Amino acid sequence: MITMTTKQISFFATHADMVAIASDAMALRRMDFVLAGLFEEPRVSVLADINNIAAGERYLVVDFGVALNVRSVPQRNGTYKFGVDQVANPSTVALLTGDEQAPQRLIAGQIGTATGDARSDDLYLLFTKVIKKRCQKIKSYYVGIEAASMLDRGARLSATLNSPKEYDLAR
Repeated sequence: MITMTTKQISFFATHADMVAIASDAMALRRMDFVLAGLFEEPRVSVLADINNIAAGERYLVVDFGVALNVRSVPQRNGTYKFGVDQVANPSTVALLTGDEQAPQRLIAGQIGTATGDARSDDLYLLFTKVIKKRCQKIKSYYVGIEAASMLDRGARLSATLNSPKEYDLAR
């Protein structure tokens, strides 16, 4: 029986911070980054170049070359969309990259798993190790080098786009 436990770590990372984290993780283990979400067509889009990792996107991270499943998701109007997610791919971890909004605003990213799959747990532990090595801990977040510099220059680091200023990360 698989035990479902949620594991997640939240972080603030600029594009350069995210590329550095992903590159360090890939140096330890070959993996693919696949665009996650609901799509109009059944497709799996593997990121060809880690430098093109997009801000504010969701990815599934999976061991290199592992085929992912796409599931049909019925819609209220009788049509279907196609999901690329952990429901159909339990050996993955889910990555939400941070999002750079307007000048001087950074939205938190997150990596996690809720599947209980051993391969997923291994990937999660690898990313946790890299994030803890590359980032400094400020309160309950890990903060990348460039993100910390933004914070020191007065940028807003927020959990979500709609978070009030009083909930922003501060030293």
